[in-house]
Amino acid sequence: MESFAIQQYLLQYSVEIDVVVLTGTAALDLLEPAFNLDQPIELSALNTAFHPARTDFDWLSWDESVVDAYIRDPLCSVALDMESCKEMFLGARRIIDPEALRQIHNELPIFISVGDLDPLNQKLTLVEALVGRFRLAGLKNVTVKVYHGARHEVLNEINRDVVVNDIWSWLEHAISNISS
Repeated sequence: MESFAIQQYLLQYSVEIDVVVLTGTAALDLLEPAFNLDQPIELSALNTAFHPARTDFDWLSWDESVVDAYIRDPLCSVALDMESCKEMFLGARRIIDPEALRQIHNELPIFISVGDLDPLNQKLTLVEALVGRFRLAGLKNVTVKVYHGARHEVLNEINRDVVVNDIWSWLEHAISNISS
């Protein structure tokens, strides 16, 4: 959900930001029809591709220890209330406005890191839609890295070292270009 908030933040404050890393992101507005916003969102529905599912949160990561830690953490696995969900999706509608997207600084380096098995990106189609919108709005420095077999939490996958290294390398490159 953080990546969706960051997308909205960029609409107003991108000139104050040097680089952006979005993980587990997608074009949220295109995900909205999959949910009934008049009822609490049942995240276990995201497990459809992972049956039989061991837990309601297998969609987060293929690393069972990460999923188990998530379930044990009292600050996680709390369902969003209906009002919060509605607000999140209403905010996402601002992101689809081409004029609003053109407010994002067009030289801003953006790194998008996703898993190809993340149900939120619907087999990457919602990532491709987001990237297409960014490029159509004139953003010139959008990099996408897809991790085969990874689910939603790419920073909490078994191959997290590879993901972190890729992000770190990208950050070093992006920051060196800013300072030169």
